[in-house]
Amino acid sequence: MKEIQTKNESRYAALLMDCGFKAVFGDERNKGVVISLLNRFLDGEHHIVEIEFLNNEQMGETFTTKGVRYDLHCKDDTGARFVVEMQKIKNSQDFYTRSVYYGSKVYSLQHNKGKKMYNLSPVYVLGIMEGQLAHVTDSKCIVRYTMARKDVDEIAPKTIICTFVQLGFFSKRSDECVDMLDQWLYSLKHMDALDEVPDGFDSEEMSSLYTAAEIALFDGDKRIKYEKAMMYERDYNNDMYYSRKEGIEEGIAIGEARGKEEERLANAKSLKQVGVPVEKISEALGLSPEEIEAL
Repeated sequence: MKEIQTKNESRYAALLMDCGFKAVFGDERNKGVVISLLNRFLDGEHHIVEIEFLNNEQMGETFTTKGVRYDLHCKDDTGARFVVEMQKIKNSQDFYTRSVYYGSKVYSLQHNKGKKMYNLSPVYVLGIMEGQLAHVTDSKCIVRYTMARKDVDEIAPKTIICTFVQLGFFSKRSDECVDMLDQWLYSLKHMDALDEVPDGFDSEEMSSLYTAAEIALFDGDKRIKYEKAMMYERDYNNDMYYSRKEGIEEGIAIGEARGKEEERLANAKSLKQVGVPVEKISEALGLSPEEIEAL
């Protein structure tokens, strides 16, 4: 299967970029695709039949409390809530704690006057990452966290359940994908680099995903918004890349200069200790007499 080389010519939306993810999974017309996404990655935790899209922006509880904005926020017909977050950065130190925070916000703000104080529905947080969690020590693509007793194998009632999809650990080619979960992982990671649906990805589920992600099928307004957002996001990512690169280079230069200065001072101290005159040391190493006397 041929892959396109120029990203500007992509046939499909970039699902690991904020604008691509929201164009596909934030569009209520793609509700079936969202349900498939959640059911695939929450398999064994919860099965969803129907969902309702909720406001993805949550104000703070007070005027001084910062609000949050989710990539996707919805609930199903049982009342369970779902928060989906996409993380483009390859390695994030705070993605786990941020995901727990988002889940706790949704969990606590369910309470209202017509509901018992602590009779709250579970919240499922799905974090999709280009890389992997900083603290993970194995190489599993999907890891889950929930409340459990530490001393025995006992799972507590469901409150906040976090599932992380670590695409940094997924390295299969399309022809190596053995099941639907593999096909989802491959598609999330490589969608915008493909010029056609991979061979074998011919199920109704995959067909719906690739149709929803095909840029040419976006309506006029949605396509314009997507392309503008892609330009902005790429420019921002490039700026961040070169800023980090310049910062690293500057740090290396400062470190090298500091190392040379420390070496010069150490040499001056050694010469002083064996009785070399201060004037001679100053002339040889370029240090002021005051600096040498202070050693």
